Amino acid sequence: MAYFTPGQLLKRGQYEIIDTLGQGGFGITYLAQDHRRKKQVAIKSLNVSFLKQRYRDKYGNTDSFGEFLAQEQDKFNTEAMVLATFDHPHIVKVYPELFQENGLSCMVMEYVKGKNLEQYLYANGVFSESAGLGIIKGIGEALSYIHSRNYLHRDIKPANILLRESDNKAILIDFGLAREVNFAELMSLTNAKTPVFAPPEQFENRSNFTPALDIYALAATLYVIIAVHEPPFIPLPSPYLNAKIMLDMKMAIEPPQKYNSQISQKVNDAILKGMELDYQNRPQSISEWFRFLGIQSQNNHLKTFTFEVVTTNDKGSIINKRNHSANYFVEDLGNGVKLEMVEIPAGTFYMGSPESEEGRYRYDSESPQHQVTVPSFFVGKYPLTQAQYQAIMGNNPAYFKGNNRPVEYVSWNNAVNFCQKLSQKTGKNYKLPSEAQWEYACRAGTTTPFYFGESITPDLVNCDGNYAYAAAPKGQYRKQTTDVGTFPPNAFGLYDMHGNVWEWCEDDWQENYINAPIDGSALISRSNIKLLRGGSWDNVPDYCRSAYRNSNDLDLVSSPFGFRVVCGGAART
Repeated sequence: MAYFTPGQLLKRGQYEIIDTLGQGGFGITYLAQDHRRKKQVAIKSLNVSFLKQRYRDKYGNTDSFGEFLAQEQDKFNTEAMVLATFDHPHIVKVYPELFQENGLSCMVMEYVKGKNLEQYLYANGVFSESAGLGIIKGIGEALSYIHSRNYLHRDIKPANILLRESDNKAILIDFGLAREVNFAELMSLTNAKTPVFAPPEQFENRSNFTPALDIYALAATLYVIIAVHEPPFIPLPSPYLNAKIMLDMKMAIEPPQKYNSQISQKVNDAILKGMELDYQNRPQSISEWFRFLGIQSQNNHLKTFTFEVVTTNDKGSIINKRNHSANYFVEDLGNGVKLEMVEIPAGTFYMGSPESEEGRYRYDSESPQHQVTVPSFFVGKYPLTQAQYQAIMGNNPAYFKGNNRPVEYVSWNNAVNFCQKLSQKTGKNYKLPSEAQWEYACRAGTTTPFYFGESITPDLVNCDGNYAYAAAPKGQYRKQTTDVGTFPPNAFGLYDMHGNVWEWCEDDWQENYINAPIDGSALISRSNIKLLRGGSWDNVPDYCRSAYRNSNDLDLVSSPFGFRVVCGGAART
């Protein structure tokens, strides 16, 4: 049952409900007129009737439903804020505004006029193989973008993919099950699945969830849109089956060629590969599955690695561990020396720190906090090592010698010269990160003082352990650099963003963020004083915070000064 009705005004008259576009178990989406923007929009809210019935079924009454609804609203609000940071041509745009109406949270999205794939199948029948692959390519690239930000969609199906009427482009329109996913973390999804498109692991009370979950559902969607000619449009031989039953009974997925002999052997086999009932036998990334399909994608050249991320409390104690995944490519610098460059997805974040953050009480340079939108780029997995610097420059200026230690005693000019020579060697555009790129990459979606969480200890960061941060204990002061990758990475898969060596940025120093760029670009050509970020082995933990800013003359060299490189990015003068 719809909560809002046609003609009803929301948000003090800005929105006027026109109709109900659709509803599922958790949400209802309405078509509305936005009188301020003078355009139609889609407004989504929780499906209160469904949630109340679900609560009644579970507990036998609705006595504490209000508290349960408040918890669901908190999840809804968090999800809305996350979705508003997504920026991809095949993902419906969620506007960065969230409002309450009659106690119910509402998110506002662009209205995409068109038919979803399920509606199309009923009206027109199956797509050709080439048309189906075109749809899957767009949605697959959207999923790759989502996965790179450490989220899963969890409900890919034809009804959640819309063909936009104006250009026939496939748009992913419903993120009703999108939640932040810590890859391989144990979680439960038993109350949130569309059975015929869900892989076996999605039926387990506790199971390992990886991007392979979405790959199964996407492969099942391709199966249906190019092979299944009659309702019900499902990828299984019977609506009474699901993938978990088939796995338990050792049943095989029927080849799509059984239903459409015009499907090529390559695509037939790729669908079955994507729908492997054991998730470990499926491709583990969209780009890997695309290679089975023969789809050319900008990410096909990328490899994938997994890594463990930890979260700390204010005592610096680890309170959570989870596995994440990231894409990267390898640059061959010669003589067996490699440079790993990690893909950082585009996104929006708040740069700087709140005045209440411990350790910044005297650092107005971190104000005002401001929203910055950063295009995607690649950045070094580690600070540049001495072996990498030697391979390009022919010398090693470091004081603390070691091939796998970060290079130091490099000035900003030295670092820029390295980037220029690396660019000449590879034909790519290598440079120092802008300050915004650096902080965005360091935070990796966090808003805490450190990417680890509320505090750090010398067990997690190479810094001056004679000093403590927040309620954390003191610890070892190593008095020198350590091999890169010694300590845990952040959620983007980057190591040593806190401590070890300061890292040069492209920007000129500016005493605060007033009129700072908001597009991820660098502020340059204004002075000879350049930015340094991240802290070092010789600094107190305060200086290693994600938001802390340091500066020095572009010609100065020092044992704590190093750098890492990015590939791509624009500068502003």
